[in-house]
Amino acid sequence: MERTRILSAAAVLIAAIVTPSAVEAQQSHHIHGLRPEIHFDAGLHGYFGAGFDLEIAIVPNGFLRNVDDELAIVPGLDFLFFDYRYDGDGYGGFGVAPNLTAQWNLYVSDKWSVFPELGFVVLFTTDDRNPYYRRYGPRRNVWVDPVAAFGARWHFSDRNALTFRIGYPFGFQIGLTF
Repeated sequence: MERTRILSAAAVLIAAIVTPSAVEAQQSHHIHGLRPEIHFDAGLHGYFGAGFDLEIAIVPNGFLRNVDDELAIVPGLDFLFFDYRYDGDGYGGFGVAPNLTAQWNLYVSDKWSVFPELGFVVLFTTDDRNPYYRRYGPRRNVWVDPVAAFGARWHFSDRNALTFRIGYPFGFQIGLTF
């Protein structure tokens, strides 16, 4: 009986010593202040582009108990170059896309985190001939669309990570956080 109490007390003491440092090590990849990201886009409907995001932790310790997570709000801006050749007219255009999303980061290991992302984008284009939108209403130069994406980050240092994201409307994105 006495031996069991001593072993239990020792286990609790070891857990109390090890747990804070393990949690601190896991949380080293969390957003500290602001986390900027630059990325390249290869999207739907024949466009490519580049942009940047600024991740701001609004719930730094997350929602779930015993899960290493955080919630961030992410304002961003993308510059897109359109190619409408598949429509037959050979037109190319330019777009600017400010967006705002909420990103829920789940840190699954020391090196990897994954995240769903939801929000909206306002797309300003140089021309109203975008064939995708022609089906959905009158021609126009400004659209508001939802953003839905899923991504993963490979953390190669405490602050830097390679980011992969796929979703709507930006398609595939690859970027660097710093």
